[in-house]
Amino acid sequence: MNINRIVYYFLFLAVAMGGFASMAQNNYGLDLIGYSSFAFGLIMVLDLIKAKIDWNKRIELSALIITTALFGMRALYIHLPYIEWVVTINSGILAVIYLVKIRLAYSKISTNRKFAAFVMAYYTGLVLLLLSMSIRIFSPLISDGLGGLGFGLLLIFGLGFYLLKKDLMDGEDITLLKYIRKTNPNSLVLATAFFLISAYTGLYMVKILPPLYTEKVPPTYLELVHKAETGQEKAIDGSYQHDHYKEAYDAFVEKNKNK
Repeated sequence: MNINRIVYYFLFLAVAMGGFASMAQNNYGLDLIGYSSFAFGLIMVLDLIKAKIDWNKRIELSALIITTALFGMRALYIHLPYIEWVVTINSGILAVIYLVKIRLAYSKISTNRKFAAFVMAYYTGLVLLLLSMSIRIFSPLISDGLGGLGFGLLLIFGLGFYLLKKDLMDGEDITLLKYIRKTNPNSLVLATAFFLISAYTGLYMVKILPPLYTEKVPPTYLELVHKAETGQEKAIDGSYQHDHYKEAYDAFVEKNKNK
């Protein structure tokens, strides 16, 4: 078994544990999610250095590394100036990459229509979720709609596991998951992360799951970050209200920590 697959399995297990720990109001939960996200990125950095891959794959891997770093920073509530634009541009680049992969994949497997349909659902779901991230600061409503459609397509792809089992592709019996692992393994990290985030968000919105807990920052800061991320506030000279709030809060904590 590929060593990366084993490490990824344990990292996703750590992310799930972190999520449950945070919902149980343990402060280390989000830390576990954040550092696991950084670990995903570190593995991809090593792959980028060692692997002999073409420039298209290098651009994809570089964008995925940035994405894992953004997920980690979000979990740890690390915010940098203009980071919303980094999210927008990076997600847009990945969306274009996977749009190209849709065309290339379909041209190779179009003779098997059922298999091709589920693979198209996988890549189209990724594209829609990435576009959802990319336009978040411009139109939260459309972003939510695209995110819901993307999540639904990933569910359809998962349904294909049970409907197709194994199918014949280029003279080889292969499952949908094995096909994606063979042709684009790193995209599965992104797809799994999107699936977990979308599933949690949906269950949280209908009050089935509690919010993720942290005592690192006050609720007011989280509300200000949410306003910036959903386009309800525009940056002034690259800064948002939550940037100034965080600076004042950190200064207050530093001033009073020894009292």
